[in-house]
Amino acid sequence: LHAARALQRCIPQRAVQRGLARRRRVKANADAEAKEPGVESYNALKKLAADFMQKRNKGEIASIVKDLAPKAEIYGLTGDKIKPGLEDFFKERPNLKHEMVEEPWQLGDATIEYRFEKTWDGGAWRSYDIEEQRDKVERLVFEGGKLKRVSVEEVGRGGEDVLEDDFAASLLRKPGDNPDDPPEPKPAKKKPSK
Repeated sequence: LHAARALQRCIPQRAVQRGLARRRRVKANADAEAKEPGVESYNALKKLAADFMQKRNKGEIASIVKDLAPKAEIYGLTGDKIKPGLEDFFKERPNLKHEMVEEPWQLGDATIEYRFEKTWDGGAWRSYDIEEQRDKVERLVFEGGKLKRVSVEEVGRGGEDVLEDDFAASLLRKPGDNPDDPPEPKPAKKKPSK
């Protein structure tokens, strides 16, 4: 596993183009199991994320707090501030529901992330919204099967461009917009013939 990761880092990545979403796809074998201590399989991480989503949608804050890893950080809240912080968040948004809007992506051995949408009485928020120029994911980090960290992060770590096939997005990109783009070739000056 470590040798595969080392080889993956050595593979030259194509030039990064400007866009909202960049993803590195992690292929997961449906029957894959963890091979090393502390390494979770894709299916195990997906199940842990779904369990967290289900508890949150039911408003089971006590159950969420009970299942946290030591020194957990949930949306920037730590220690004794987690439970009251979550309770306040849920009070401000009655009937709060979260939904994954895509299959989750595994990052490393204990992290999974996904785009999501949340709705509540009188409101909605999407982590991926082209009009708002927003592309965020909810990132969950687990330790020994317990939730260690939950955060909402910007996408853009390099890799496959999810908007690559989006014609409108391609029209917005111009060579040189991104410092990682290769420089445009300069026209060669013609030498006068003798």
